[in-house]
Amino acid sequence: MSNATLNAPHPFLFNLSMEMIERFRQQLSLINIQFEADSDLVRKAVWSCYQESPVEFRDHSLYDPGAYPEPPLSGKITWRITQPWTEVLDEKEREWKRKAQELMERLRASSLPNFSAFSYTTGYSATFALSNMPKTGSSP
Repeated sequence: MSNATLNAPHPFLFNLSMEMIERFRQQLSLINIQFEADSDLVRKAVWSCYQESPVEFRDHSLYDPGAYPEPPLSGKITWRITQPWTEVLDEKEREWKRKAQELMERLRASSLPNFSAFSYTTGYSATFALSNMPKTGSSP
């Protein structure tokens, strides 16, 4: 995989429950026809997916099974993510963020005289901005 692929933007839906994600996975089958140059092959793959009776396509039996047999799940995608690189992606990172936010609150509450700003930037690091710190090694 190239660096361009690894560094490309990735879509994330941050407030979908794992139940919704698992349901989605249960309702689909993936057949890799990526990089196929034959438009007839792609057309046949799509055609196979909306047939009422199973048809063979590349060692797969494809058809439209109709409505999913379980009650529907619904939800609302409500987050507007403007800086997705700052969002936490897993529980470990979420725990780190929670601890950093608790530390920020304790520092704000302690009213340290030299503390002017503290901002959480990512799940992995924090940025401190301190002012009025005594300078060491002052020049003449």
